[in-house]
Amino acid sequence: MIAVPFPPYRPQTRSSALHSAVLLLALSSTLAAGQHVKLIATPDDGIQPQAAVDSKGVVHLIYFKGDPKGGDIFYVHREPMQKEFSKPLPVNSQPHTAMAMGTIRGAQLAVGKSGRVHVAWDGMGAGISLHPHAGQGADHTGHSRATREASGDQHPLYYTRLNDAGTAFEPERNVITYAYGLDGGSSVAADPLGNVYVTWHAPQPGNTNGEAGRAVFVAGSIDEGKTFHRETLATSKSTGACACCGMRALADSSGALYILFRAAGEKVNRDETLLISHKPGDPFEIAYAHEWKITTCPMSSASYLKHQQTFWRPRKHMAGSFSFEWTQRPGRRLRRFHQKGRPSIQWPWPIARGKHFWCGLRVPQQIPISDRGCFG
Repeated sequence: MIAVPFPPYRPQTRSSALHSAVLLLALSSTLAAGQHVKLIATPDDGIQPQAAVDSKGVVHLIYFKGDPKGGDIFYVHREPMQKEFSKPLPVNSQPHTAMAMGTIRGAQLAVGKSGRVHVAWDGMGAGISLHPHAGQGADHTGHSRATREASGDQHPLYYTRLNDAGTAFEPERNVITYAYGLDGGSSVAADPLGNVYVTWHAPQPGNTNGEAGRAVFVAGSIDEGKTFHRETLATSKSTGACACCGMRALADSSGALYILFRAAGEKVNRDETLLISHKPGDPFEIAYAHEWKITTCPMSSASYLKHQQTFWRPRKHMAGSFSFEWTQRPGRRLRRFHQKGRPSIQWPWPIARGKHFWCGLRVPQQIPISDRGCFG
């Protein structure tokens, strides 16, 4: 089990982002009585770590280094039973194309077929070269501005993967062909079948309705990220998308794809919304929406955990389910789902400063916890 601790709710600045540069690492597959969770620093004083554990127990980790307005992404891994991470590998070949400002726009990580690592990030760093017709109205310092929606902002969404030898990352590619207008976070997901997905939200073509006219887009690959098809709308239903809010995508071993994002219907219905496509090529359905009416952009984030073994009330919640967590005042929300998208139990308690919580839930030491999956 790998986790990144969550600070109390607030828009993150550089100083608060530094607090996220600590990993919560469980050194055993369970947290039985007498065992402990160990706090370790992100390698090389990196910030905004994102982690995943593969089927062999290898820890994969990416992190950000450099100026928050334009820095770089690095990758390390750690084999089972080892104490040290590997030597860092640079992820982006074009320097300073990643951004740490606001945290929501940081790089995301997924582990797919044969343990191959896939990374995606918003190309909004100071080192980026905009497309020839890109607008100049983007605000990189925090929340979305109306000028961004109308500016023709064409920042790329970069994707890369480890090469076949696992020794370096391939040159990054922009997966967007027409759905430009990045603001909040994008995401990447991969399954053991070789499917890879990059997801993001952006204005629909011809949008004149601000956030209410944004939508979720998906670019998919069936060959482990060698090629991607042209992006498509995840759903034709008018949900909107909270412009400066984060997103998480998850692909499971059956080929299902889950996307968690914050909607912006009528610009006030900012419901945390779960989309599910049950197998490659299937249409998405809205499986769940947690209501929240708010007129401003909360710059919220989302995370997930895949449960490979039973870890809470075994008679009710069996292996193969998953949990999603998201920020929402007065605290954070955790909801557990079965593989078909049916919600089960919800823990609405806020995270408190100075307390040890697992995804918004205080975890007694005697409750076993799976070591597969991550929060980030």
